[in-house]
Amino acid sequence: MNSPFWNFSLAVYGANAVEDECLTLQDLFGLDVNLVLLCTYLGAVHGAALTAGDIALARAEAGPWHEQIVRPLRAARRSLKPIALRTDDEAKAAAQLRTQVKAVELESERIEQLTLARWAEARLASWPFVVLVAAYLMVTVAYSLRLRREPVLELVVVAACFVLRGAAGGVASGLVISSWFLLVAGSGSLYLVAGKRYAELVAQRRGAGLRSTLAAYSPGYLRFVWATAANLTLVTYALWADQVYRVREDGTWALWSLLPFILGILRYSLDLDRGDAEAPEEVVLHDRTLQVIGAVWLILFAIGAGSIDLGL
Repeated sequence: MNSPFWNFSLAVYGANAVEDECLTLQDLFGLDVNLVLLCTYLGAVHGAALTAGDIALARAEAGPWHEQIVRPLRAARRSLKPIALRTDDEAKAAAQLRTQVKAVELESERIEQLTLARWAEARLASWPFVVLVAAYLMVTVAYSLRLRREPVLELVVVAACFVLRGAAGGVASGLVISSWFLLVAGSGSLYLVAGKRYAELVAQRRGAGLRSTLAAYSPGYLRFVWATAANLTLVTYALWADQVYRVREDGTWALWSLLPFILGILRYSLDLDRGDAEAPEEVVLHDRTLQVIGAVWLILFAIGAGSIDLGL
């Protein structure tokens, strides 16, 4: 299975004029193109800039493999091209050999990128996790002391806590946390929280009294919030699926995952509208249709995101 760094490199390297520029940097200045692509990847995806010391450490990590494997293979491939052979059979066999060496060279480049990606994950994983945990604790304390009594803000804060926990778990597991994850998770969490508050409001109006925060809301306002959040969730997920479709060869699966995702939102919204979503986990556990839709979405999402390789 290809790494996100490798997929990014293939997409960037295939863009107009990028290959020629990279080869110029490699041949005239002796730069390792994989290191150049690593700096580009970390800046574009993670918003991180490597220092000169970081680059030296990354070069030391991947240097032995690059010098002893990648460069000799590249030299062998280039040496095969200008050699003049006497017969067509010899020339054909040499061309086939060059193609095979090129494939092995490409695989050696991918292995070098795996080494660089592992180094980068270890380099970047420590401080984001600490920052996320600290932010989660600060938001939780602020919510307990004050924000839980502030209408609207309490909705956003609870949704933010879900996002921070998910992001911290992803970082701790070594996963790449993309901007699309944050957008979909943020709007989706707000959708769930607003639906939960709506169900609580309906349930307490049937009973006796309302707690102060709920009393500030009307059913119509909470309907507006969860409808808006649902629209944001659908739009951001659709944009993610379109991006995957454009970058990955098997990205069509990401587009197909839109169908069960939309059906799942619509099905869960039916439970919200009934006021039955006070406990979202209970809704999922007791709605068989929603479970089937979720299972289909999970399979298509995993294939589209590259977690499952069909070998096609």
